[in-house]
Amino acid sequence: WKDLRDNRDLTVLFNWDPKDKNISEEHRKYSLEEETTWLRIRSLTLRLISGLPGLSHSSQPKNSEKSTENGVSSKIDTVRTLLRQLDDAVRSGKWLLQKNIQYPVLGPTPSRMASFFDSGSCQSQISLFYLVSEIYELDTNGLEDSTAIQERIGNSLKSLLEQLTDQVNKCKGDLLEIREGSFKTHPNILENLVFFVETISIVLWVCSYSDAVLRPWKSSLQKKKKKKKESSVAMPPVFTSFQDYVSGLQRLASNVI
Repeated sequence: WKDLRDNRDLTVLFNWDPKDKNISEEHRKYSLEEETTWLRIRSLTLRLISGLPGLSHSSQPKNSEKSTENGVSSKIDTVRTLLRQLDDAVRSGKWLLQKNIQYPVLGPTPSRMASFFDSGSCQSQISLFYLVSEIYELDTNGLEDSTAIQERIGNSLKSLLEQLTDQVNKCKGDLLEIREGSFKTHPNILENLVFFVETISIVLWVCSYSDAVLRPWKSSLQKKKKKKKESSVAMPPVFTSFQDYVSGLQRLASNVI
């Protein structure tokens, strides 16, 4: 990323305003840094998404102490490394936006990074990737003596529903408003909707992975309960948390549609 070059021609337009309103070297430098950070965030997000299929649930027990196999890092280690890099990129992006540099009218144009942060999609997507890490840890350690992990997963699922609900609220409104014969557009609503749809796609992938991990365990526990005829045996709370999460997603989706 440090070797990325700026091939944009920012001198193609002429500005007859005073020099203090022209594109300065500071504008060019800041714009390149902003665009690079934004591209890095998007690249890391795509790499994390592409890593989800590789975490497919296996019925074979895992060795939580074994982080490498034949000298190759485990897939979850790769995901966690990318997630740490994404956290760093997001912090860098927020730090850049705090400078609040205003570009001239003729450009360069700001990136979509500010809209991405304001829409709530960034926080939701990062939370989803952290949830994957927690589910994988639960899959590795098993249900026994996993109270702390299950509690973290339950809290994450509740927080995700709240974040997604906030995103939906930011998508409400009219794209085109007509008042007294004049038109006013609200492009931020469409932008928020685009980011929300993108986030929901990641939600579905993460749900699929979580279900692949939890469903076999739930079926196994139900079979054991039937054999022992112990209907009073309580199911681990992670199953209830996930069921409530899925139900909440269904209600949220129906409200959006």
